[in-house]
Amino acid sequence: MSEYNHYEEAYQLMRMLCCEGLVDHANALQSVIDNGSTGTEIFMSLKFEIQKLLNTAVCSDITFKKAEHLSNKLDEALQ
Repeated sequence: MSEYNHYEEAYQLMRMLCCEGLVDHANALQSVIDNGSTGTEIFMSLKFEIQKLLNTAVCSDITFKKAEHLSNKLDEALQ
């Protein structure tokens, strides 16, 4: 079993997004966690929102890499 904590990583990403003024993206991630019914639903929705971020948001390289890494880890968990 993996030691990776997807939720903590998502919260860290949200904090980074807020610091960069990308509050709407951070709020979308928070909403996914708050409103998801199952772990699988939450992971799939996080993946979707992170993809939107990666495709559209202008963020720092470190934030982009954090989001990309979390996206990859979500993919692994969903397989």
